[in-house]
Amino acid sequence: MESKTIWISWQNHQRTKNLCNYLDCQLFTLINRSPSLIRYFVLSIKTIKIIHANRPGVLIVQNPSIVLSLLACLLRYLYKYTLIVDAHNAGVCPENKYLVKLSFLLKFIITKSDLTIVTNDNLASIIKSYGGKPYVLPDKLPSFECLTSDSENDFYDIVLICTFGVDEPYEEFLKSFSCVDRNVRYFVTGKLTNIDKIVYDKYCNSVEFTDYLPDMDYVELLSKSDVLVDLTTREDCLVCGAYEAVSLCKPLILSDTKALKKYFNRGVVYTQNSYIDIAKSVVYSIDNINILMAEMKTLKEQLSITWQSQGEGLKNYITAL
Repeated sequence: MESKTIWISWQNHQRTKNLCNYLDCQLFTLINRSPSLIRYFVLSIKTIKIIHANRPGVLIVQNPSIVLSLLACLLRYLYKYTLIVDAHNAGVCPENKYLVKLSFLLKFIITKSDLTIVTNDNLASIIKSYGGKPYVLPDKLPSFECLTSDSENDFYDIVLICTFGVDEPYEEFLKSFSCVDRNVRYFVTGKLTNIDKIVYDKYCNSVEFTDYLPDMDYVELLSKSDVLVDLTTREDCLVCGAYEAVSLCKPLILSDTKALKKYFNRGVVYTQNSYIDIAKSVVYSIDNINILMAEMKTLKEQLSITWQSQGEGLKNYITAL
């Protein structure tokens, strides 16, 4: 790209890394574990220094963080760059009660950005309603290396990809274990410090909580699984675990939302977020595992082609700047 493009993020996120690699732009990931006010001050100073030193023609930032995105909007008046914001769901429709009160700032960021990238058409419609310019680009399918082969045992391994977030009905998944009349083993990913100890103690004897796993161990767990599960209560969220399942061609159980059904349209069993429906979906996935795997291979090919076209569109837009 003739115009220098840099990407600044205050979170370590795989989507950001994949997009930066594809766009061939330099990524600055700034992490600070201090209390909020100190963290924002330190990261803001580092961000200003990076922008001043690089003088980008195009700056891309990730929202969240709302503070980073707001700072980028303000600094563009001084440094005259084109601003692109990659807005995750919380950067458009926050569920956090504090961020909801700051919705006017999110609207300000959207209207002052030259382009807002979102993962689906529903979020794009919201961006337009605020007066912003959206560009739809789902996550790029991850590329996994050094995969181990599927394990052979008398159990079907069911893995819930989870962070124990407020939008994840993981307790319903845990409760579904006792309703599945198949030989299954349940695994749940996610950092254990994020789960209520009462919930953990209730299910730890029947379900294996993996805690946080290094990348290689995480991929190995997924590649050895028989069925992957990723659940959300968010209507417009394309969950990260779904992309991972497609990349691995694994049968997948997802929450029954319009956004997920539209994009992940085969190889998937859709469920209501109740333990009874989740249990039924697990049984159905096991009984139809070969059909679902074949469908998932087709979906992987389909999404790869679609994303390449969308990615080229974004790359051409940035190049034209």
